Amino acid sequence: MRATSFLFFAVLILAALVLGYVYLVDRFVLIERAVPFDYKHFLLQASADIDGKVVIDSGSNGSHGLDAIALSDYFDAPVVIASDVGHYPLRKKIFRLSAALNKGDVLILPLEWDYYSRPKYLATRFVESVANKNLRLAHYITDLPWVEKLRFILTEYPFRNVFESIFISRQSDPKHIWSKRRLDKFEQRLLLANNESFGGTQRDGPEDINFFSAFAKSCDHYLFERDGQILMHVSPTFRENIELLKILVGRGVSVYLTWPAVVDSPQSRCYSEPRISRQLERYVNDIKMTVEHAGLQMLGNFRDNHLPVQCFLNTYYHVRWSCASLRTGALIASLKADNVGPLNTGYDVADFQIEVVEALNKRRRELSKD
Repeated sequence: MRATSFLFFAVLILAALVLGYVYLVDRFVLIERAVPFDYKHFLLQASADIDGKVVIDSGSNGSHGLDAIALSDYFDAPVVIASDVGHYPLRKKIFRLSAALNKGDVLILPLEWDYYSRPKYLATRFVESVANKNLRLAHYITDLPWVEKLRFILTEYPFRNVFESIFISRQSDPKHIWSKRRLDKFEQRLLLANNESFGGTQRDGPEDINFFSAFAKSCDHYLFERDGQILMHVSPTFRENIELLKILVGRGVSVYLTWPAVVDSPQSRCYSEPRISRQLERYVNDIKMTVEHAGLQMLGNFRDNHLPVQCFLNTYYHVRWSCASLRTGALIASLKADNVGPLNTGYDVADFQIEVVEALNKRRRELSKD
């Protein structure tokens, strides 16, 4: 009896400690910002009530070289480019997108090659940014469903980061002065009415070339190498992410994957090394089979998104804005070939701007009440 009582109280104490730890992390570490640090995330939030929109998400190749306004003209629908950094996990991206996507929406994922072979791990850069001084990536975690948030807190977020985050000196914003200024910057960007207004970039260089893109790695090693190994196989992690995407499809969201834009550098041509080229067609076929077996669709040919050296900005995944028409044209051609779009929602760029401005003003009113 004593042993049973001891075991009962030990389990009770352990459960209390776990719950206390979860509460501590959720309440004092993973803090939700009044206004997200990231403009792209605000666009997602502002467009959440719009039915019949197009969202593009991936790493940075999705931001560089895709013309949101041209895509909006093709789809006759608002287009949001939510693509940010290739190190950020696809699983967390899918949950973030799930909160903003509705029946009739279109999701296009021009994923970098690494997403197909990546093992189940979170990049240090991502983990350290969810609760850093600026709470830069807080939106990736604070909006997660509770089960997924528990998974992150208990199995993915190192105690070291929790400890460091508790003692980070964050600038207080009791009257939401910083948040209101952030909204003003968002509005200024929106009213430019150019590609940056809808989540893309218009960087055309010249820029300093990323070291790994200039000297340390060839293009093919940059695209396919991880920890000294060439990884060209579909990982269990990607298969799990496909199952999550199928949930979106079940809700009436049209989900399409397509190939990333890659661009030759002055030092190295992509898809040129014999050892990698021999494996590439098999890898491409494995990806397509995995996607199509899940009932999803892979758009286009990966070689159609391989751009010449004059389009190189600063890495093998960053296309100069002056080449955006080439990259966007290849995507639109693949959409037409597979009978994807238009959506004919009647929304134009100005209509979408009005929706976002209304969301900005609503957030301002909410801040003024606090």
